[in-house]
Amino acid sequence: SSFGITLSGGEPLMQPAAAFALLEEFGGREGDTCIETCGFCSPEIFGELRRRCRFVYMDLKLADDEEHKKYTGRSNRPIIENLAQLRGSGADYMLRVPLVPGITDTDENLRGLSRLAGSSPVELLEYNTLAGAKYEGVGRKYSLGKGRSRSAEEAAAFFEEPVIRR
Repeated sequence: SSFGITLSGGEPLMQPAAAFALLEEFGGREGDTCIETCGFCSPEIFGELRRRCRFVYMDLKLADDEEHKKYTGRSNRPIIENLAQLRGSGADYMLRVPLVPGITDTDENLRGLSRLAGSSPVELLEYNTLAGAKYEGVGRKYSLGKGRSRSAEEAAAFFEEPVIRR
């Protein structure tokens, strides 16, 4: 019988040894192995991950390093380096871009992400407005994603290989 495992988030590479052990166990039995990651880790860890997976979903959010630091607290340099490794590896993968209003769905950011993606397949994820209510439910203020996000169809014009899923 066929089976598979997908490691997703949070971020599975926050615990690379556990992620590798799971992938090794299932991949060693001819199962389908997949991971969804933001790609923020060392190139060595990323290479080990890539070799253990049959498919990689890699999120891309912000092309500009300063914008990435502003919203995530981290540089996007390791992500860009790992994206280059993934693109050159011959592995099966899909890049994913969440369309957050006024943050990731701007013309400037989409142009930058398009340059990074090149001819890679890119899945465009429309913004989920349910997050704001969840924050309110625990007494926190939600400040991201205000307003209408660009539709996946509108954002697709920026990419060579867009994929739109509902």
